[in-house]
Amino acid sequence: MVFKKLFGRKKKITALEGPPVKLGARGAATSMDDKANLVAARQSPHFVTLKEWLEDIFKKRADQVVLEYTAGGIAVRYQVDGLWHAMPARERESGDVVLAVMKKLCNLDPKERRAKQQGFFAAKYLQLAFTIHLTSEGTKQGERVVLRIEGNESKIESLEDLGMREKLQEQLKELLNQKSGLFVYSALPGGGLSTTMQATLRATDRYLRDFVALVDKTKEPLPYVENIEIVEYDPAGDDLAELFRSVMLKEPDVLVIPHISNAAFFNQALEQTIAEGKLLITSVRAKDAVEALLRLLALKLNAEQVSQALRGVICQRLVRKLCLSCRRPYKPNPQLLQKLGLPPDKIQHFFRAFNPKTDLGEDGKPLPPCEVCGGLAYRERTAVFELLVPGEGTRRALIQQPRLELLKKVARQEGHRGLLEEGLFHVVRGTTSLDELKRALQA
Repeated sequence: MVFKKLFGRKKKITALEGPPVKLGARGAATSMDDKANLVAARQSPHFVTLKEWLEDIFKKRADQVVLEYTAGGIAVRYQVDGLWHAMPARERESGDVVLAVMKKLCNLDPKERRAKQQGFFAAKYLQLAFTIHLTSEGTKQGERVVLRIEGNESKIESLEDLGMREKLQEQLKELLNQKSGLFVYSALPGGGLSTTMQATLRATDRYLRDFVALVDKTKEPLPYVENIEIVEYDPAGDDLAELFRSVMLKEPDVLVIPHISNAAFFNQALEQTIAEGKLLITSVRAKDAVEALLRLLALKLNAEQVSQALRGVICQRLVRKLCLSCRRPYKPNPQLLQKLGLPPDKIQHFFRAFNPKTDLGEDGKPLPPCEVCGGLAYRERTAVFELLVPGEGTRRALIQQPRLELLKKVARQEGHRGLLEEGLFHVVRGTTSLDELKRALQA
């Protein structure tokens, strides 16, 4: 048990006390075994310490935590809104016991410190439910533990929730509601592509047209969207030609292939959707919309067919949102505004992140960390989108001179707004800072 001194007397604190964190064991063969593991975990002298660790993780909205166990202590890092932050180190004695408690909740072996182990347990905090996935493995210095927290994600219901401006929403809906052609999503790994696909597909006319999704079961699953039939396949074992024929017999109006696992298979889909006047939707990993086109061609796709069928490419980057409670306004340099293509006479101010070293109180002393963002100056993320709708010049360049800089130049001449131009929309509105936009675009 853990003891606290209260009014000069020691008060016994049970596992039911401490922070309002409720834990549940998972991963055992039966629910009775899970209950037994939970009872055993509660008997630990540091069960409350674990609840305190988890409360800090939940308060800071971390989606991943890395614990590096060494002889000298435990180095701690939190990933919050896509960025890693070093946290105060923890001492080894209680840290070992806390890890043993977590492993018990995961139905793992607390004594095993070398071999790789994986499991998960449940937690509730302030009416929020979390699943905590634990991976541990021995290292030369000791042991490395990674906690992946599910449940911190912001709920995305609409294109506006994604951070997409209204005019872009209208353009996107128009492209996705076209009867035929090729539409491409793109983002960097971990860039929120699945969330965007889910939200934008919800905005399509799925109740008027038949959607079928061909999903590689070895890849990330397509998020659930009503009225989209999902057909899973194994690219290594299934007859893809036969699979495609059986799907096309259903006469879908829209074919969704989230991952291009097999170029020949995708080429066949592209040829047939062009021939039958259907819409084909796919995605590639790329830094921007123009690079996404070159990624398609790198898969040995027919450049003329891609150029002919292409309706649009949407690419995105995630940026952190400034904390509304501690952000600071400032007057941007007029020369900078001109360089960015913004009218100096119409921009009153930008916002920047709070700086604890320079933003002092009236008494000249440092201010306490912001309670809303936990002193991180940012809270949650939004997306910056660019939508490339190819003109005739872009289509010709894609066939004749498919080079990155040339394609970008031609697209700009046709009125395309890139990620920087679209990102400045969020900076002007005060949603994010110019420094954060630069960081995100340099990733």
